[in-house]
Amino acid sequence: MRIGRSVAVLAALSLFAAAVRVEFPPVPPLPSSGWPRPEIAEPFARELIARVPPAAFDDAANANRELVPAVLRNLGTALLSNDVQLQTS
Repeated sequence: MRIGRSVAVLAALSLFAAAVRVEFPPVPPLPSSGWPRPEIAEPFARELIARVPPAAFDDAANANRELVPAVLRNLGTALLSNDVQLQTS
């Protein structure tokens, strides 16, 4: 009886995990040339770090492949800025 209950609990947890989708916050558009400005990229990076746990980043990226270049360029700009909080995140 315990095995049946364990299987039921695992199945319920798997369904719940599959139903929870992690999505990127609104991604700022990329400029026509060069890299995003830090004053635009930093708030995005803070929200991204708060909203998307590292373990879920891959799922969010696979679900939104067209956003990946803009996400990475904005995140890269923010991490290379002088914002100490972002550099230590």
